[in-house]
Amino acid sequence: MQVSTFPDVLKFSALRDRGAELKRGVADAFQELTTGRLSKAEATRNLNGQLGDAHLVRRQIDQMEVRKSSFALGLGRAEVVQNSLDIVLQSIGSLPEDLSAAVGREDERALNLNADEARSSIDQVVSALNVRYGSRYLFGGDAVDRPPVASSEDILASISAAVAGATTAAEVTTALDAYFAPGGGFETDTYLGGTGDLPSVELSDGDRVQIERRADSEAFRDVIRGLATAALANDLGLETEERNAVIAEAGAYMSGGLEGTAVTIASVGLAEQRIETAQARINAEQAVMNETYNAMTGRDPFDAASRAQELEALLQTTYTVTARLSALNFTNFIR
Repeated sequence: MQVSTFPDVLKFSALRDRGAELKRGVADAFQELTTGRLSKAEATRNLNGQLGDAHLVRRQIDQMEVRKSSFALGLGRAEVVQNSLDIVLQSIGSLPEDLSAAVGREDERALNLNADEARSSIDQVVSALNVRYGSRYLFGGDAVDRPPVASSEDILASISAAVAGATTAAEVTTALDAYFAPGGGFETDTYLGGTGDLPSVELSDGDRVQIERRADSEAFRDVIRGLATAALANDLGLETEERNAVIAEAGAYMSGGLEGTAVTIASVGLAEQRIETAQARINAEQAVMNETYNAMTGRDPFDAASRAQELEALLQTTYTVTARLSALNFTNFIR
């Protein structure tokens, strides 16, 4: 007797293909259930001509995330910079007034204590200016891989060598002017950072703010000059009157450095405020964009769950029928 099993083979092949299709459908349905978004296939079918618009919205949201990360990084760096600037202010404190009072009283003991305080303050200033955020030094401009300021011991040794041989306050001033001038010893021995600035934070197209400040700015030069001069004044071998003039000048430079540092704090604070404003604005814009994108590509959880259950049931039925067909005579015959 002749038995034709060809239709059964076709049915088996069709069911197998249908099973693979349903399996992909189940995977897509569970992906929709998990992500709350239409699968790629469903999005292509449902969005029609809006698919390109959905991609554009998604791209804008991703760009906003990148900018928000930049804002967060900028604010983190700004906080560290502000803390360092506060340390610079605190390290000087009332030292200029204390020096002036000690000179007026001709209080040698107080002047010696002030000199020790100035040495300690230089340590604090150097530590503050050599601060890092992650692996990046913040006060060294574009040279982020190394401390921007030499050690306090090296600074004092370099300045001491620069004023060696001076016998009057005027000669000390001339030597220090040369040391802290552009191209002088400060830029070769004390400031070890770069000459360029770090990239600024982009708030929007064409609008940027600079957070970091370089340790070779005028304010920090004045701070270091005043503290170093006060620390070394008693060791220069000057007559009392000349020494007192040097100390008075040291106090004046400290006061100038304090004012410059305070201005820098205000400037960095303004930059922080602008970043926070831009951050709030982009959060609001992103909320609108997310709502738009969700309206385009969002998947109702109940519909996604119902579809997943329906496809699972169909897949189970298909597997059952396929399993039965696979045991028919023709299959057994060709083994």
